[in-house]
Amino acid sequence: MSFDPSAASDRRQAVPVTAPRGWVDVFELDYFASDGSFGGFVVMGLYPAVGRGWFWASVVGADRPLVLVVDDEMPLPAWPNLEVRSTGIWTDLIAQVPLVHFTVGLEAFGVGLDDPAEVFTGLRGDLTPLGFDLEWETRTPAWALPGGGFELGCSAHGEILVGHEEFDFEGRGTRRRWTGPDERRFESGMWLSGWWDDDEPLVGRSCGLEKRLSAEHLQLSAGEERFDVVVMSVAPVPVVGVDGQTSQRWRMLCRIDAQGRTGTGWLDLR
Repeated sequence: MSFDPSAASDRRQAVPVTAPRGWVDVFELDYFASDGSFGGFVVMGLYPAVGRGWFWASVVGADRPLVLVVDDEMPLPAWPNLEVRSTGIWTDLIAQVPLVHFTVGLEAFGVGLDDPAEVFTGLRGDLTPLGFDLEWETRTPAWALPGGGFELGCSAHGEILVGHEEFDFEGRGTRRRWTGPDERRFESGMWLSGWWDDDEPLVGRSCGLEKRLSAEHLQLSAGEERFDVVVMSVAPVPVVGVDGQTSQRWRMLCRIDAQGRTGTGWLDLR
């Protein structure tokens, strides 16, 4: 469902007077190569009422380990910016032109994991430098997220540093913006979005699992639509709530087929 968000909604939001302790302000961005061979994401969430937030960043790809940055005790950026300096992380998220042009800078140390499931056993892996100088340029109208907020289809490009490797990245991605209660982070469900190979957006939608053919091959449904999904890479993240409650979130970079139409995107499973 498309709609027209205000430019102000793409910037950091002031906490409502009546907001609960767990009210969050969330920025989510992902990126991927058109063939699904490489990608990642950035997520920043703010808990203004308790003076902290969280930050995730990742790189995944064919025949390479998952590299993940996780900080569940991130200090709040100085208002109204989104620049954070903490132990092992510098990052800055900027709506250069709200709803049109968004940038992410990152210098951090992540953990490299050959087995992504090790994320849930203490994040012990190879210490790996991770750097981003990435830009998202909006290419679609916004569409609504369930529960409020919006998503935008984008081109994504810039420089990525992983260990001693440097990439000039050129691809696609999406951006999501939402605010609301912390409980929303723990709602179960599946969300699929991305781009078709014919350069049309795969507009995000809630999906259900129809059949699991293997660990990497899923059949999903969204209303009357059916999607055949092949998982290329996985990036699980431990979710820690405002009062310490925990959950698991699995983000999967996928190739997608729907009635002969093919594309690439991210499947978000909670």
